[in-house]
Amino acid sequence: MIPMFDNIRKVKDMLGSCECINIFSWAIFNDNDVETFNKHLRGLIEDSLGVKVKDVITMEKVKDVLGKSYGFKIEDEDFTTFINKETAFERYILQLVECGEVVDSVNMLIDDTVKDKRVSIVREGKEINIEFVKI
Repeated sequence: MIPMFDNIRKVKDMLGSCECINIFSWAIFNDNDVETFNKHLRGLIEDSLGVKVKDVITMEKVKDVLGKSYGFKIEDEDFTTFINKETAFERYILQLVECGEVVDSVNMLIDDTVKDKRVSIVREGKEINIEFVKI
C-alpha cells in the first residue's frame, strides 16, 4: 500500500466517530498561511478523512498564548528555534485550560516527528488528555 493512503487509513481509525478536527501545523504561521491552507488543502483533508476542519490554529496564535504562559513576548525566531512542536502543542493546550477556555477531552497531535505519549490532567472534574501519536 502507498504510505500516504496507509496513513490516511490510520488517521481515520484514530479519529473514530469524530466529526470535526482542528489543524495544528508548524507550517501555518499566520492568517495568510490559513488562506493558502483553505484554498489548497482543507477540502482534500476533509474529503480524505471524512471530517470537517473546525479551526486552523496559527503558530502566531500559539506563540502569543505561550508568551502569556511564560510571562514574556516570544520573538518569531526564538519560537521556531527553541520550542519544538510537542512542547508548543502541550503548553498551548495546558495554557488554554488554565485560562478557562473550553478544551476538548482529547487533544491529539498526529505527526511523523513526535514520540507516542499521553499527558492527562483533571480540571474541575473533567479529564483532559493531550496525546502525541507518531505516524
